[in-house]
Amino acid sequence: MALFIMMLVPLTQLTQPSRERVDTLEAVDLAVPPPPPRLEEPPPPPQMEEKEPPPELKQPPPMPTLEQLEVALNPGTGGDMSLDIGLGVDLTTESTDQLEKLFGFGELDEVPHLVREGRFRYPPNSPRGRGEALVRLLIYVEADGRISVQRVIDYSHQEFIEAARRMAEGSRFSPPMRNGQAVRSKYEWPIRIPLR
Repeated sequence: MALFIMMLVPLTQLTQPSRERVDTLEAVDLAVPPPPPRLEEPPPPPQMEEKEPPPELKQPPPMPTLEQLEVALNPGTGGDMSLDIGLGVDLTTESTDQLEKLFGFGELDEVPHLVREGRFRYPPNSPRGRGEALVRLLIYVEADGRISVQRVIDYSHQEFIEAARRMAEGSRFSPPMRNGQAVRSKYEWPIRIPLR
């Protein structure tokens, strides 16, 4: 049996292709592409005809009434426009006095820091895997550090929006200070949630 196997070895050498094949390389001359054609100069823009000046008014405009002056000086936004239709939509608007008292974190004496973080509970339909989810909220930090969520700016997973909102409203910041006084401020808070 061993002698038969030894005799098969030379036969396998005959079935393999020869390795003495020589490849020849030939030089190829490439032509250089012609230069791009010259661009013609665009025609000059057409000249506009001079228009006649508007006629001057001989009468001065009418003076505004007291009601118009009051509206111009104190526009407001119309007060409460909230709708209670059971959808959780809050369209409450603020007066200009309230809006003027809202400051961004960059306008404060120092950036408020997170004193207490609310508890985050994963929803039952939360996606699983590696990485993290992101929910970006616009929040108002009140003068005492409480948080009210105004709206959702952006999110990566819709399932985490309500849980992130509850966590944000359960959190507390240090009071925002401006010129030594506690004020209201607004902040875009990105909440990062690790997937599990």
